[in-house]
Amino acid sequence: MRVAMLLPVVLWAAGARASEALPAHETRAAYSEFRISLALQGWKPGRDAATGQACASGRTRICETFAEAVACRRTTPSRCLFVWTKNATQIEVETVGSQPYGIRVDQMRCRAGCTADAPHWTGSDR
Repeated sequence: MRVAMLLPVVLWAAGARASEALPAHETRAAYSEFRISLALQGWKPGRDAATGQACASGRTRICETFAEAVACRRTTPSRCLFVWTKNATQIEVETVGSQPYGIRVDQMRCRAGCTADAPHWTGSDR
């Protein structure tokens, strides 16, 4: 009986630890370096292979270079969206730039499972 009463508490506590805060990043950090930092912190590329990528003509090289790319728009400046996961948390990282190793982190937001105090967007223009 005691085990049955404690099980929900243990499961709740485990779920509470699974929420992550948004990772810190420098303004306009090089995405190629930022993704290494994310991986070292335990984040994993989180693109769902079943959804595919939506890369505009002229931006396909970015999507080919980074498996976590979800979309790239051919705008001025070009913007790409990358998804990362850690535990039950999923974040989106938006970049600016048109060359795979020249793109820079512009902003980041929680997609799912972040801590309650996580801002909607962090970045240079939000």
